[in-house]
Amino acid sequence: MAKVKSLKSASLRELNFLCAFILSEKFCALFYKCFRPQYFENPDYKTLVAYIQNYFEKYSKPPKKLIVSYMEKYKAKFRDETLYQSLKKTLITSAESMDELLDKYESQYIIDDAELFIKAAAIKSSYNDIQLALDNDDEENALRVYQNILIPEVQKSSIITFEDDLDKQREVLNKNNNLVIHFKDEVGQLVGPLYRGDFFSWVAPTGTGKSWWLMWTAKQCRQQGLNVLFLSLEMQEQSVLRRFQQMYYKRVLYGDEHGEEVRVARFIKDGDKYKIVHKKLQAQKLVAEDISMLRAKVMGKFPRGRLKIMCRSGINIGDLKAILSELKYQGRFIPDVIVLDYADKMTTARKTSDYRDSLGIIWKDLRDLALDRNILLVTASQTNRAAWDKHFTRDSIAEDSRKLNEVSGAIGIMSNRKDRELGLLMLRLLKTRDGWFENRDVYCSASFNIGQPVIQSVWANKLILPDEIEQSNDEAAGQSRRGINRRRKIGMRRRKEND
Repeated sequence: MAKVKSLKSASLRELNFLCAFILSEKFCALFYKCFRPQYFENPDYKTLVAYIQNYFEKYSKPPKKLIVSYMEKYKAKFRDETLYQSLKKTLITSAESMDELLDKYESQYIIDDAELFIKAAAIKSSYNDIQLALDNDDEENALRVYQNILIPEVQKSSIITFEDDLDKQREVLNKNNNLVIHFKDEVGQLVGPLYRGDFFSWVAPTGTGKSWWLMWTAKQCRQQGLNVLFLSLEMQEQSVLRRFQQMYYKRVLYGDEHGEEVRVARFIKDGDKYKIVHKKLQAQKLVAEDISMLRAKVMGKFPRGRLKIMCRSGINIGDLKAILSELKYQGRFIPDVIVLDYADKMTTARKTSDYRDSLGIIWKDLRDLALDRNILLVTASQTNRAAWDKHFTRDSIAEDSRKLNEVSGAIGIMSNRKDRELGLLMLRLLKTRDGWFENRDVYCSASFNIGQPVIQSVWANKLILPDEIEQSNDEAAGQSRRGINRRRKIGMRRRKEND
């Protein structure tokens, strides 16, 4: 008896959703993309909802009473005559007005119930697919279905009336809830504040430290108490963990029991500018026995934020969304920041004519993901060969300038031979969201031996490079020689006049 009552309740629930689809523009707008017809048990409901979704996508409104005409025209498609009579009674001959019906089927209760229903239906559908694969002894397919479980999310738009929402205007000025992080020192001034919904990219040629800077970004965000997902598409888990260990613990991976001597550049104040001084540090070797002690020393007993590391190759935007759903519903982890190493390594499920088109699609999909999920997404991009061993500009971004059109901001990482000899990296602003674009450069002292892409930073126009020092000394020596020659000529002229 309880089972019959449950079936009747489930049928009534589905009928409520069907009527909401037929009548409510709000309900259609929220669910027409994520409420799949196969979630219904009743085959006639599946047919009607598929038609309503196509109708709404074409005309941007629900069919309302026209659904009865559709059912009359295609009676052969439907199995249940009572459904037609029920809908006709509700929509055509009912004593309730259309406004009264809308109040009933557009209520927040129906919307919340529908959101819960589609999530449960998606889980049930995946469960059935897994069970079918296991019954057929196809464990690989079962695992594939499990890894690709995607829980549908309802997109709810927040609309602000600029003339009326004065409290919202004051809140924006007094408290910025969307600010994710603002890095410290000159690097932070160059990058600027990063917000939820931003899509930021480091840009560098091969071997200049893209992955190091992405890891540094992940570390800075975690230290601010944020949940960070670091997703590597090109390195194995072991390599990623070793690099993070170097970065956090400032130790070397190789060397004898005494560690390794590391040469580091330091910026020392010299008047209104800075000069470079190199110092040698004795970095200890990282050993497994010290991990517990170093973790407690660096992160404390109760670390703020969480850093999740995942290594996958060849994923597309659908796979990334599945990973986020898995973390949310199985790992109870919702990232504030996704650091992707790196976007050019992703694939796309869409058919494209060439590699440039696929890159454009990938970067646009990532931009949309950052906005839809209200997260900060940070990645890196490769430059072309013309940028190797030089200070490049934004013209050097590899393959497609459309990448710059998608990102909120971009910073180039570069070094020439002289920079590497001095232990320096240069950061250059390639795109900024706010304000007029201008060329601004920052020099960073770096040592990848101890996992530090930036130890100190200074504005490039404030740093005295060794070539400039030698040039200034040569100019001073030249001026001195010219002064001596001038005095000699004056002395010779006076002796002639006296004679």
